[in-house]
Amino acid sequence: MDDGDEPVQPHPEKGSTVVRTFDLYATGEYTFQALADQLARKGHVFRPSQPRFHRTALSYILNNRFYIGELRRNGSVFEDRYQRLIDLPLNGPIANCIEAIHGIAAEVDLMPPES
Repeated sequence: MDDGDEPVQPHPEKGSTVVRTFDLYATGEYTFQALADQLARKGHVFRPSQPRFHRTALSYILNNRFYIGELRRNGSVFEDRYQRLIDLPLNGPIANCIEAIHGIAAEVDLMPPES
């Protein structure tokens, strides 16, 4: 694939951590503390200087709409030009997780990416 088609590529390890974070949280069985414990047990590292995920980091990941394909810039939402880590349309637990975090979002007009 040409880098121009997808100029932003997910990091292989960090991307899998984001996906795992959504997967675990979507079960509804994890508090942020329990989620951090599970990620640590499975070898997921926040950063070398601070290996354990903290509440703020987990909240940031779960609230970052970039992972579901929404790039916001200057008040507009642009169609993604990168590989989504969390695919849409969603069904099941991940969809419930995102709906619980973000609510039933108002309709947003997606604009094509700037050339």
